[in-house]
Amino acid sequence: MASHGRGTIGRAIFGSVADRVARTSTVPVLIVRGDDRDALSVAARSGPLAARLAQLRSDDLAEVAGWVEHGTSCYFAGGTASTAHAFFEQAGARSALILPLTARGARRGVAIIADEGVVACTPDRVQLLEQLAAHAAASLQSVETVDNLRELALTDTLTGVGNSAAFDGY
Repeated sequence: MASHGRGTIGRAIFGSVADRVARTSTVPVLIVRGDDRDALSVAARSGPLAARLAQLRSDDLAEVAGWVEHGTSCYFAGGTASTAHAFFEQAGARSALILPLTARGARRGVAIIADEGVVACTPDRVQLLEQLAAHAAASLQSVETVDNLRELALTDTLTGVGNSAAFDGY
């Protein structure tokens, strides 16, 4: 799951949802946030691999994001000799599904679903998870749009200073 990490109402709404999902989920969750420079970092996590996957460096996360850069998902299941999967294997993940979170042609994040066992991923399951990822990306786009609209509504377009609604506590 991705997180904007905003300091405005978007963070208050989306951030609290992301944190709640990470705390209450019964399945592993890794919340990855991108900054203005497009660097990725882990914002929250849960599940048996959470602590180890949270140690992935920004360049490792960027490499994983590159695997799905063109909008297709990426899956591997144990026993691979690829060095590209080394950081997953070091974290104890023997299989993983990486899904792009893309909306309106822009990357919103990357969903990483990993397991300690070798898990076969059927085409039906992958399709369902790809649809879930598309919905998550659209939700992130909506949060960003609402956040931008709220900012525009509270700011004078000519001066960039807060307008009366901003001072009235909206």
